[in-house]
Amino acid sequence: MIPMILFTSLGGALADIFDKRKLMIALDAWNSFVALFYLLALRYKSVSFLYVVSFIRNSFVAIYEPITRSIVPLFMENDDDLKSAVTMNGMAWALTLTFGGTLAGWTAARLGAASCFLVDSGSYIVSAMAMCMVKGNYCVREQDRATYSGEKSSDSGFKRGGRCETLFRNRRLCMVFTPVLSFGKLSMELFGYLVSCKFTMLVFMKATGNITRGSADVINVHYAHIDGDVAATSSRVGIIYSSVGIG
Repeated sequence: MIPMILFTSLGGALADIFDKRKLMIALDAWNSFVALFYLLALRYKSVSFLYVVSFIRNSFVAIYEPITRSIVPLFMENDDDLKSAVTMNGMAWALTLTFGGTLAGWTAARLGAASCFLVDSGSYIVSAMAMCMVKGNYCVREQDRATYSGEKSSDSGFKRGGRCETLFRNRRLCMVFTPVLSFGKLSMELFGYLVSCKFTMLVFMKATGNITRGSADVINVHYAHIDGDVAATSSRVGIIYSSVGIG
């Protein structure tokens, strides 16, 4: 959950500045590479390395989440289609969680845990290839980009004077620091909203539900464990996690 707290706003900032499709392709490629490092953690049985890899991967996932959510409305032409798309996106997530847990448990039981990470890496490659087949420009409006980067706007024809250019005259520095500045601004707006919102306590009450995930995982592993039978244990863990998607 720590990467989600730290990097979700950064993903939103990147989605507001760069082409969302290209960002998704780049993040899928990085995730496919990072997933392979789980094999090293498994080989050397290093818990510390496992934590590091998990943190890096979940950081990319946190950045990816707002990008993939914000690109959905760009595919739709009207509000009715958007409602259907949001519903289908939620259903796809639930189905993935439902069948993914069982499939992972079966794969680990039959082919070993290492095969699961290879499949995971391959799934990111497939996702990146699918997004490469999507055509079009899924960036913010040209005038909004000009506001951040100081680029020429088709409406004003004015190339200078962007907020980023005021701070960083070099174009490359501008492209690097713009997401950082946006990330800081979004984070301040978020905390400001939480301070002034009347529903702040309800937000935190909902967030505290994530505290139970760690203890729930321990309980799941405990009840799935079968002495001397790693394959059966893996299958039972997969079934238990699939129940989350059903619920």
